[in-house]
Amino acid sequence: MKVKVISDTLFKLSPKLSSELSNSEKVFVKNQTEFEIISYTEADGNHTRLVLANQTLGNNQRIWYAYSPDIEIQTSPVQLTVISDTLFKQQPILSSQLADSDKAFVQNGTEFDLQSYLPAASNHVKVALANKFLGPYNRNTWYAYQPDVEITGSAVTLRVISDTLFKLRPVLSSQLSSSEKIFVKTGTAFELSENEKVAGNHVRVVLANTGLGPGNIKEWYAYAPDIVVEGNPAGNNPGQGSSAQPQPVPVAVFPKAAILSMALFG
Repeated sequence: MKVKVISDTLFKLSPKLSSELSNSEKVFVKNQTEFEIISYTEADGNHTRLVLANQTLGNNQRIWYAYSPDIEIQTSPVQLTVISDTLFKQQPILSSQLADSDKAFVQNGTEFDLQSYLPAASNHVKVALANKFLGPYNRNTWYAYQPDVEITGSAVTLRVISDTLFKLRPVLSSQLSSSEKIFVKTGTAFELSENEKVAGNHVRVVLANTGLGPGNIKEWYAYAPDIVVEGNPAGNNPGQGSSAQPQPVPVAVFPKAAILSMALFG
């Protein structure tokens, strides 16, 4: 995954106004700068928390907060195309039941890159836009009426929904040495290249980008109830205008909702 800066901005050590921070707690980052990232999450004050993969900024810091409208998160592309004039909504209900601030008109032919999507009630799909913010409150999570949109592309994202340990073997963490497990906090998000259910209610996952731990290991085992895997795996092509809703990754979708609120390595 990458983060691209789309407006001159400040990366900060806390999700606060830059005026509330000392010079050592912020660093200027120029428009169009790109960084490889391990993971990301939404944070307070319309910020995104970033864990840089291959470099540090400031005083050798890898974890930074950026003002969300100033950046784009770029993952393997899953794209939503609007195929009929429609309204994006904050709830999967009739638009007439919503305040004007809770819906946004989107024209036929508009395209968005997605961070993730999941089926929702009443033939809707819940989408997280990767690089756009709509409406008066700059929101990137919306519900769309499924027959009005088409979703294509291939990407799979793992989100941690309960503090957990990634392990090198699918066994109890007490059976592993400290070098065979790594703590991962609620909300951490990773792009995956592979995932499959295995014994012991675990999921084998292969991270698509930089690995974790001192050895930059990409293949780990996660306890299934602690994660959700979502996205558009290769071969899953929701039909244009069909009544079928797009499917989450079938091998590892678990019954808790995931909202990006990551904290990793800190």
